[in-house]
Amino acid sequence: MRTLLEDIARDIRHGGRLLGRTRGFTLTAVFVLAVCIGANSAVFSTVNALLLRPLPFPHLEQLVDISFGERDRPLQDFEHAPGIELVGAQLPWNFPVTGTDGIRNLYSLRVTADLIPLLKIPAAVGRSLTHDDF
Repeated sequence: MRTLLEDIARDIRHGGRLLGRTRGFTLTAVFVLAVCIGANSAVFSTVNALLLRPLPFPHLEQLVDISFGERDRPLQDFEHAPGIELVGAQLPWNFPVTGTDGIRNLYSLRVTADLIPLLKIPAAVGRSLTHDDF
């Protein structure tokens, strides 16, 4: 009576012989598997870097994002609320720039002086913005 391991070994040898006879199919299958595994790895690495890994801010659990949409609400309403240590704001700012190759849109953010210290982002060169800069 044969054991299960002997049956598995026999099936693997049989499959290897079949793949050896049809080399074009074997090479195509191996190539498709390699491309799919590489694409899967690239997609997972991108999703991990952009969505799954936490943002590099200290005390991330204390940051809160409040979005107003189109309403006009001054930041002063939140600056003096109990339990709020620091308030910062950002506003998308887009404007056209004319150059030698035509007109292009420049995309940037307008920020308050407290946003950079709030996120504890060090300046790469020079100094960070202060209230005197505004």
